[in-house]
Amino acid sequence: MKISQHFKNILLWLSQGGNVLVFKGSPDETTSARAYREGWWFRHVINLVFWDRNHCRDAYYDELARAHLPDDYKTNSTSP
Repeated sequence: MKISQHFKNILLWLSQGGNVLVFKGSPDETTSARAYREGWWFRHVINLVFWDRNHCRDAYYDELARAHLPDDYKTNSTSP
């Protein structure tokens, strides 16, 4: 079953919100990406929840690549 983009966006929003509310982090970073970046031990638990041993690492690199942004924001345009 393929997860809709809308549902993925809701999960992303929850993860970013958790990073802000619980860990006092950036609103533009997911909890998974931060767990990998900070080397937190519970990144292993997060990976288990997603049944993916590289979930947090992949989330971190997705953040670096700005993979979650709409295509309009991914261009290297400058301000007017």
